[in-house]
Amino acid sequence: MIKNNLLISQYEFLNSFLTKKCQIIDIRDYQSFLSAHIPSSINIPEDLLLSNPNLYLSKELSYCIICRRGISSEEVAMKLYQLGFNVKSVSGGIVNWRGPLVKGVK
Repeated sequence: MIKNNLLISQYEFLNSFLTKKCQIIDIRDYQSFLSAHIPSSINIPEDLLLSNPNLYLSKELSYCIICRRGISSEEVAMKLYQLGFNVKSVSGGIVNWRGPLVKGVK
């Protein structure tokens, strides 16, 4: 049951994106992030994030974790949730995102 509570649908995620209710953490590798990412998202590759989550995240904030297809983000969200972080995994990942995308870095 906990697992289902950690998933956020693409529709709910779009609403969170538009209202800035969560910080978007893109856990894909840097090259994938550069090829296309959601505006205002932060790239913290999965292994780096899990190696020291307290360095990158605050337990006072909400995060939406996104990956390519939603599989890795679900696993990462579960681990972070167990550590006390307020996280959601974006169902379907970035390949199903229909909102704006940015290429490269600003």
